[in-house]
Amino acid sequence: MTVIGVTGAHSHADKRGLAANLAAFAAAREPEPTVVVIDADPHDADVGKRLAIDGPDMQRVCSLSDGVSGGALLAVAARVAWPRLRVVPISPGHTLDSTSVTRLRSVLARLRVAADVVVVDCPVAEPPLRRSPATSLLGTLDVLVLAVTPDRTSVAAAHRFLDRVPHAIERGWLDPNVAVRVALTGDEGSTTLDPFDCADSLGASCSVITTVPQWWGRVPPNFGFGATLQIPEIDRGLAVLVDGTGVAATMRRPALTALPRRVAN
Repeated sequence: MTVIGVTGAHSHADKRGLAANLAAFAAAREPEPTVVVIDADPHDADVGKRLAIDGPDMQRVCSLSDGVSGGALLAVAARVAWPRLRVVPISPGHTLDSTSVTRLRSVLARLRVAADVVVVDCPVAEPPLRRSPATSLLGTLDVLVLAVTPDRTSVAAAHRFLDRVPHAIERGWLDPNVAVRVALTGDEGSTTLDPFDCADSLGASCSVITTVPQWWGRVPPNFGFGATLQIPEIDRGLAVLVDGTGVAATMRRPALTALPRRVAN
């Protein structure tokens, strides 16, 4: 009964593919949990493209939410054969306004009861955090995953984001019990700083930091690219985001010595 949101503080590429892979990793675990991934970022509409799912989309599912149980909403959602995963894509160009976010929050409240894990691909939340539909969506999360590419611009934006988290909690924009986790992402073509230096730099603002190398590519559309499963470097990083454990093991140097080769897109 956990809602995990994935966002970035700078670029959509920082988090591209992360929500889909995180949900797939959670769904592949034993015993088979009920996992649903929802795309709430119309900028890329990345989840549906990556998993080759085009509907029913978020707008359709939200329109059915009034008076409908979470189990019924799960039954409406499209499915991936393996791992057993429910997928709610979003239509490109959809406007994530206050009305649509309110409906999505209602859906999440129902799915929180019906599913074991709900993963939401959230819009980029550029700092400073302020009242907005995107911030309202972040306020529904149990776990907030901030995706950061190890380069100066992304790390600086992450610093500004994390520095404002206490203020956002004080203003009621984030749940005071939200668990904030940082995922260092990227491939050899998008990484300019040492991941360990980034972890040390960001560690003062966030106690849980892991690395999830993006072996699946960062350039859209990657249609039907699917999830990248059973690669130890990725699985260790995703496990930290799901469990909040194993931080020391994930951040040991052997897990980060070789960043992945760029994947052809």
